[in-house]
Amino acid sequence: MRTHTLFLPVVLLLSFVLNSAAQTVAPTKSEISGCNVDLARLAVAQRADESGTVSDTEERVNILTRVADFEWRYDKQAAHDHLAEAYKVAAARFHEKGFENENDQGIAIPKPDLRFRVIEAITKKDTAWAKKLIDEILAEYEKDAEDKTDDRDKARELSATLSIAISTIKSDPALSWYLFRRVMAGRLDSHWLFTLYEVAASDPRFADQLYSELLTRYRSEKPRRFLFLSAYPFASNRIVGIDKFQFGSSVPATLGPNPALQTRFLTTLMQNFSAFVVDPTNLTAPAEPHRLGEPAYVVSALNELQPIVAERFPSLLPQFTELSTIANSTLNDNLRQSMDDKNEREAGFRSSFETRIKELEQADEEGKLTDEMIVSVATWGLDSLSEDQMKRLLPWIEKIDDKDAKEATTNFFWFMRTKRAVRDDQLDDAEAFAAKVKRIDFRIVVLFELAEARTKVINSSAAALGILSDAAKQVRSAPDSVPKARVLLGLASKYEKINHAAAIDALSDAVNVINHLQGTEVLQTTIRQMIKTRRSLFYYSVEVPYYGLEETFKIVGKNDLDLTIANATTLTNKYLRTLAVIGAAQSCVDNKKPSKKKPQKR
Repeated sequence: MRTHTLFLPVVLLLSFVLNSAAQTVAPTKSEISGCNVDLARLAVAQRADESGTVSDTEERVNILTRVADFEWRYDKQAAHDHLAEAYKVAAARFHEKGFENENDQGIAIPKPDLRFRVIEAITKKDTAWAKKLIDEILAEYEKDAEDKTDDRDKARELSATLSIAISTIKSDPALSWYLFRRVMAGRLDSHWLFTLYEVAASDPRFADQLYSELLTRYRSEKPRRFLFLSAYPFASNRIVGIDKFQFGSSVPATLGPNPALQTRFLTTLMQNFSAFVVDPTNLTAPAEPHRLGEPAYVVSALNELQPIVAERFPSLLPQFTELSTIANSTLNDNLRQSMDDKNEREAGFRSSFETRIKELEQADEEGKLTDEMIVSVATWGLDSLSEDQMKRLLPWIEKIDDKDAKEATTNFFWFMRTKRAVRDDQLDDAEAFAAKVKRIDFRIVVLFELAEARTKVINSSAAALGILSDAAKQVRSAPDSVPKARVLLGLASKYEKINHAAAIDALSDAVNVINHLQGTEVLQTTIRQMIKTRRSLFYYSVEVPYYGLEETFKIVGKNDLDLTIANATTLTNKYLRTLAVIGAAQSCVDNKKPSKKKPQKR
């Protein structure tokens, strides 16, 4: 019968190091307790052997890829075999189940394609092998692309390929270009809107070059699809045209408008649209499913861009105006009415805060105010409101009749207001606002963000310790939850820089909470809440602290492998225990030269 004590040779050493938890100064690398590379490798090898008994496919794949990453520096063939086995398991799962989703409060959330998770690990070790596997997947995708009926599944392989391309921009730009161009073999779609901004966050120059190549590659694409390239040169969070509010993306704070790329985009757009409107077959062609006819995209984009052209690109204005006149003449009455109806439905999105408040005031005076109207204003663009606007919004939230909707909206309001205050370095205000966040799992998230912000602006370790301790006290008093566990992991990581004993305490508390959660819940990266009224549903998700289980055990293990491993082995979930052991073992091998002797299993 297996026990949870899976690193026995190290755990036995604890008898003379337990008192180290009382220290207040982290040890130096030379003092790391219990760090033996051979024993660390043995512990990880045990995890690999045990992976065959793990029934969950995703967990088994993750164990094999993490073990392979750990072992690569010592035994490349063994690591390669682990990766090959992981891919075999992942591919078998995909061929059996296809794309999978999980249900979260009625919302279908796509589950990861495990094949690409393995490929992502392979790219760090063997580029040629990774390219071969991706080419095989995309060849299969291209063969079946036209037969796919579920819009959610039509481009998952492409999005996963782009994700890997983004992740290798710094480490292997040649592979990134290969993968980007491989995806360019297909049609232009919305994934490029998000990809460009993700690339820009990593390497703006690379993103500009990629955008230029996309313009050339897709210069003759249909107007609706071509407009997916309309946001990037303006550093806009939304595309241009009638589908403006269907497609948006966050924009890196460091990215600004690029006049040169704007000129190229506008010139290419005019060439594209001019060729489109002079071909009669384009004007009568059926629209894509769930979309308006192509002329609607031409006209709406030209109308939206005309003021920009007039102000910033006057040399293009005569040709642009002529094209707009021709394009508007191609609209039939039915399509024009469809455009008007869509614009009317989305009028609230286009209105300013002041306009929307006036609409609430008018509805209130006429006795027509509804919960839906208030929730719509209170949840749209809240993070962009000024402090004065937020103050003016609060009395309207108090007017919501439905008790549950009012409570959820109020929670969202104070949560977002706290995050805004932290972002603006108004930390005293943030502390006051955080106290008004009633949902405890949301409150401890912002309390941790506040503690992080405070420790960044002080030079005293004692003061930082006090701030973290205050946050820890509130977190420990909360009911067990995913945010509580992840915040405790975050506190352990922060404590490790200034007080090792406190780090071990926080780590132990995190393990205790994790053992009370279901399965692997602690690996979730978001918490979600719905605001439900009689006729509407608003659904929002919040990122929880980014400190992961494996990374935290690696950080704390750098100074005390014995106690860190001891905590890892008390995790009751086999998969989580494996991740924690690997993280702790990684801290040991990263600070030691590789042993030439291959460890023998005991």
